[in-house]
Amino acid sequence: MTRRLLSEHQCPVCGNPITKVTVDEGKIKGAPRIPVLVPAYCDQGCFLVLFVDRTLEIREAQPALQMSS
Repeated sequence: MTRRLLSEHQCPVCGNPITKVTVDEGKIKGAPRIPVLVPAYCDQGCFLVLFVDRTLEIREAQPALQMSS
């Protein structure tokens, strides 16, 4: 299992960077569907879904819906 750090990407909500997101390289490259959806937080705490392709590049970032209690 090889963990890889994804490249920095801009948050679509606040514009701050999304950094320090790591993924299991084997699971991404061997996934049956691409892009793989990866939950993440930007540096300011926005909850996001990242769309990651087989080359481990973030193709898109979208805000995730949060369930309220």
